[in-house]
Amino acid sequence: MRQLKFPKFLFRKFIAFFVLLSFTSLNLFINPLNTYAEPPLGSASPRYGTRAVDPMALIGSLTLPEELGSIQEMFIPTDSMGYRPQSTQKTVDHGPWTDGLVIYLQSAHTNFDSETNTRKLIEFFQKEYGLPLVLLEGGEGRLDSLFFKSFPDERAKEKILNDYVNKGELSGAEIASILNEAYDTEYYGIETQALYNQNKDAFLKALQKGPEIGRVLDEMEMKLEGEIQTLLSSSSQTFHEQNKLFRREEIDLLEYLKLLRELYLKSGAGESAFETQYPELAKIIDLEEGEKRFKGEDYDTALTLLIRAFQKKVLARLPREEQMELNQMIQLERLGHLAQGMLVKRMKEVAREVNFSMEVPEVLKPSTTYAKTLSSIKGTRLFDQLEALEGELRQILPKTQEEREFLKDLHTLQMLRNLKELELVHGEWQQLQEWVNGRIGESENIRPYADTSFRRFAHLKSLFIDHFRFYELATQRDQTLFENLLRTLHEKKAKISVVVTGGFHSEGITQK
Repeated sequence: MRQLKFPKFLFRKFIAFFVLLSFTSLNLFINPLNTYAEPPLGSASPRYGTRAVDPMALIGSLTLPEELGSIQEMFIPTDSMGYRPQSTQKTVDHGPWTDGLVIYLQSAHTNFDSETNTRKLIEFFQKEYGLPLVLLEGGEGRLDSLFFKSFPDERAKEKILNDYVNKGELSGAEIASILNEAYDTEYYGIETQALYNQNKDAFLKALQKGPEIGRVLDEMEMKLEGEIQTLLSSSSQTFHEQNKLFRREEIDLLEYLKLLRELYLKSGAGESAFETQYPELAKIIDLEEGEKRFKGEDYDTALTLLIRAFQKKVLARLPREEQMELNQMIQLERLGHLAQGMLVKRMKEVAREVNFSMEVPEVLKPSTTYAKTLSSIKGTRLFDQLEALEGELRQILPKTQEEREFLKDLHTLQMLRNLKELELVHGEWQQLQEWVNGRIGESENIRPYADTSFRRFAHLKSLFIDHFRFYELATQRDQTLFENLLRTLHEKKAKISVVVTGGFHSEGITQK
């Protein structure tokens, strides 16, 4: 089973102290019918087989190691929400949705950190709950990894497989199916192969058009840039320039957020309004201010001594993989790419795992509190709020309707660049629907937003036919993946299962 090199679903840059937070988020879905009477066994993360798992108890007690990820959302359907797959409803009555717990991992394809975390999360659920079933996009039917498993040199096998992950040729779930041999987990692709192949064909055709489209968009950008001084106010110009720098990764998320907040406040909105509307963004900015407090000779000395003690007393007792992870974190902290509190917090957790009592010096304790707050940031919501703030600024910064329309044109150009790269998110694809369906730029009697946002680009439409086809098929695959997911859950009757897809599909499937 091969993973398509589909869009890097969200082109974003994390600030340095955010780097160790997981790129993988989780949604939990469960049917409350036919649950069990017995209480949950053991601790919040007990090691027991799936026959003993009470999904209702588990959804309330499930916790994750913070370095792996965080639970973003939970959903418990009502009795009336039983779902029957549409494609078989007339011939086979599957009954309501299975009474198991579904853990939905949203992964970023071709991102090594995200795919590695996906593998670690699957292993976590295997170890703690005897995970019997993993469902993933990219193929149809049961995944057979026997050929890879038979390779005798385990260290060489893992290195080669990691190279494939780096190149985007294998996913984290596929690696788990090969390397996590100690568990009886079954892996199933939930694609319909014919539709997947059509989507892949459109993907390859769209890529071939890339250079031509790029040249045309460059010409459009030069033309628009020539009008900026005339049509945009100073605040709108600042917003546009900083947005470009952020998209090009020339400034980091924190710097960009602080600039957006400044523009927001200058427009007349209050600080309380910013914190109410965009709490995750406010949290990032506040935490950056907190990070500045953890400096000075006493702090640095205490942290250095704690790291040395950890390396001497704990590190050697860890498995090789954990040693590599902790050494990497220590190096990241020394380079300034990881908050000190995140490192301290992780070292303390690991020391506890090997029954070693590691006392954190008093001077370092505030930084661990800071790290807990940092870990509470919801990545998905953060970027939703960032897009919402950008959208609001496009409305409130312009002083005239002409300026507002021109700022929308600049944004539309950026969406078309995302379309060219096949990196749209669901919201952007929805904004492009009228253009795709032929109602933009072809009539004078269209609504004002559509008119001002797309008429300037109407002549480019024919260049994007294969791109449109790609996203139409990708949206169809949302439904197919969901149908096949439910069918497989019904057939396998797993009490707990993990589903892994990329970010574009996650929004549509989560809604379903």
